[in-house]
Amino acid sequence: MSAFLRDWGMFLCLSFVEYIMGLYLFESLLRRRYGKAFTYAVFYAAFVVLGLISSFFAAAKVWILTVGVMIVVLVLYHTTLRDAVFFSTLYLSLLWTDAVVITMIPPNLVYHHGHINLFTALVYLATKIMAFVFVILLVRLIEPVWKKGLYDNRIWSRVLLLPIAQVVAVSWINNDFLNDKYIPAEGALYFVIFILEVIVFKTMQEVLLEKDNLREASLREQKLINEIEATKDMDQVLTMQRKRLHDYKNQIGTIGNLIRRGDVKAASELAQELSEGLAAAASLVSTQNVTFDAILNQKYAVAKSKGIGMALMVGDMSGVGLTSAEIVCVLGNLLDNAINECEKILEEGKNASIRVNISNEEDLLITVKNPVAFKVPIDNHKVLLEPKSGHGVGLCNVEEIADKYDGSLAISCDERIFTATVIIPENMMRGGTP
Repeated sequence: MSAFLRDWGMFLCLSFVEYIMGLYLFESLLRRRYGKAFTYAVFYAAFVVLGLISSFFAAAKVWILTVGVMIVVLVLYHTTLRDAVFFSTLYLSLLWTDAVVITMIPPNLVYHHGHINLFTALVYLATKIMAFVFVILLVRLIEPVWKKGLYDNRIWSRVLLLPIAQVVAVSWINNDFLNDKYIPAEGALYFVIFILEVIVFKTMQEVLLEKDNLREASLREQKLINEIEATKDMDQVLTMQRKRLHDYKNQIGTIGNLIRRGDVKAASELAQELSEGLAAAASLVSTQNVTFDAILNQKYAVAKSKGIGMALMVGDMSGVGLTSAEIVCVLGNLLDNAINECEKILEEGKNASIRVNISNEEDLLITVKNPVAFKVPIDNHKVLLEPKSGHGVGLCNVEEIADKYDGSLAISCDERIFTATVIIPENMMRGGTP
């Protein structure tokens, strides 16, 4: 009776550790679809049901649990099939650590009169706790790069093989154990794979975080360049305005002298020239915001010098709450990308024109459309091409500013037109809350 109670007590303890271990892994790295209480309850119920079902199919137990946990993860968490396979196999491969260790111990030391002896019970509990420590270690290695979205398809295709290889090793070991085969080398293989897994994840963490640090440094450098450009652009606009004001004063003085001398015709002609000059100068600088005026004037001049057309539809920007550096970053990067793409069109002997729509009626809305030489691949509003000349960095800066104000950057592209749209809520620019 005491042996029976010991077996059941050990079973409950091990099951509790396994349950907590699974929750820790999935809760640390995945986002729940439902509330915490519901998720925990369903996961526990599924855990018990899978355990009962797999107990009737000992030979296929490993694979039943693997597929079952994968389905549970897909139902309870926001994840893809690929990610569900990875985390499920990772969890199951560590879940069987105790069983692997037991298979490495001679059978006569494991059982006593058909029951697990105290020594084996302690080994089971110790290895299950060790497996939990392994899970914590792997979460620490995966989490920093996982939550930053630094894993790509190429990396996934490699790391996915490791936990799958472990599950295959566990299945192999389980079958030999059921056939009363005692092969410690198989257990050693399992742990060799785990050690390789830790080394791979550690190496990837260092490489990907270093790559991310370089990207962030590039973002900071680009921001500094944007701020310098903003200062230069505004200085150019102010200098131009001072020169124009000086010229206008002289012209108005000349008109006054002509009128006093009775040369009304000459005064009228000069006034007409002055009026036309004012109209030409005001045709682009009409946003009531000196930074918008500066960046639009500069980019319009650059586009015109390259033979690129630019159609502007701009409203009153006097109430925009972005800083000058942020305005230059958003508009400057979007227009730079558009101009660069239009240059490719010109190289093909075709005409190219950029359409810019900016309004600030409810929210700040900036849309830039430009022709493309070929369809740009986009996934989840991110360009999939390797960044060239800082273009990718520029879009990251635009998105970062939009996110800062709880706004968004949306990009799309077909065979002819690339469209970038930035939306920033008015209340957020004025210090509101989402």
